[in-house]
Amino acid sequence: YYTYTHSVNVSVLGLLFAKYLGFDGGEMQSFGTGMLLHDVGKTQIDPDIINKKERLNDEEFAKVKMHVDLGADIIKQTGCVDSASFIPIMQHHERHNGKGYPNGLRGDAIHKYGKIAGIIDTYDALTTKRSYADAKKPFSALKIMYDEMKGGFDEKYFKDFILFLGSGGERQYQKRKKIFPVSV
Repeated sequence: YYTYTHSVNVSVLGLLFAKYLGFDGGEMQSFGTGMLLHDVGKTQIDPDIINKKERLNDEEFAKVKMHVDLGADIIKQTGCVDSASFIPIMQHHERHNGKGYPNGLRGDAIHKYGKIAGIIDTYDALTTKRSYADAKKPFSALKIMYDEMKGGFDEKYFKDFILFLGSGGERQYQKRKKIFPVSV
């Protein structure tokens, strides 16, 4: 249930942010599709690992990291998703400083969809109650992203995201989260 609601919330917040950034209709469709499907690979990971309340050990974390490639494999089998939609699926855990996965991409090797997906995915995860952590307030989540994940996000998109939230994007997002509340 968490993965489903997280995926819907990430897609909605991502589309609101993409609109704020001026994406055209085709970009919105490809990006939104990728955001909605970004964690579909988690359906292939043991639910006991996905829902674990304690910190994952190295072996468990290695299995969770496989969700990116597993998701891409699932989507490829459908033959119904355009190649641009694969970008958020494949790059939502890549980090600007090269410390992400699955490929350790850095800087401009990460497509703008991947850069934005990483910000949105992280923000939603931090501001939503999960099996192992309480939801953070928006400011606290942004502070964690800035202080504790320094260098992980493209600076321009991160600043734009903060401006977007301040422009009313957060209110629209919270309205949407009330439709799909997460209680784990």
